[in-house]
Amino acid sequence: MTLTEDGALFLQACQRAFNELEAAEATLTSRTREPAGRLKISLPELLGRKVIMPILLELSQTYSMLTFDVSFSNRLTDLVEDGMDLAVRIGNVGNSADLVARRLGTQNIVICASPDYLTRRGTPEAVSDLAGHDCITYSRSDGRAPWLLADETGLVRQTDVSGTFSVGSYDAIYDCVLRGFGVAQLPEWLVADALKQGTVVTVMQAFAPNGLPIQAVWPHRRDMNLRTRVLTDLLVSHFRQF
Repeated sequence: MTLTEDGALFLQACQRAFNELEAAEATLTSRTREPAGRLKISLPELLGRKVIMPILLELSQTYSMLTFDVSFSNRLTDLVEDGMDLAVRIGNVGNSADLVARRLGTQNIVICASPDYLTRRGTPEAVSDLAGHDCITYSRSDGRAPWLLADETGLVRQTDVSGTFSVGSYDAIYDCVLRGFGVAQLPEWLVADALKQGTVVTVMQAFAPNGLPIQAVWPHRRDMNLRTRVLTDLLVSHFRQF
């Protein structure tokens, strides 16, 4: 005996429905348990240390049966080969059938300086004004990194700027800004507290480039394990504040 064409189609539909019921049952069951085991996570260096590590500490206090293996890298490695449960990355991660991505928020870039610096040197309002300012740049192996500035049409261009300091650490650049040594282009989340306190202010907001997505990425599986789901939901909740 063999299935008719209609019977084969019906069988496929039944199998899909059965798989969905199994997945729904597994999800419901997992939500009644406490997450446990090791979470192996890859984070971008600065965002990971400044923003995401406090979230992991909070998670560890809530769920005592979780352990954490955290590495820091700005490159998207092979999550499956490295046995990663989750990675957080800034920017587009491309299309891959092996990965699932969930957007957490946006990294906006701002040009900023301390009020003391602007009182002494004036406030830049146009790109041409930057030539008269100490622009603190990020130092790379091939020299100073250009700034990304949007023109009146919204097109983002690489713009070479210069100043006394070129530094290979955004943390250190932020310290230079706070101390009044120049104007810099930095992630908004890094200077958010200083902006609220008024110790740093933004300038040339019309020239800010479009933000980059901040995404949680994990290997594609039919079912996400409970510990990864709990972490992802907590990250989404936190990044809504951005």
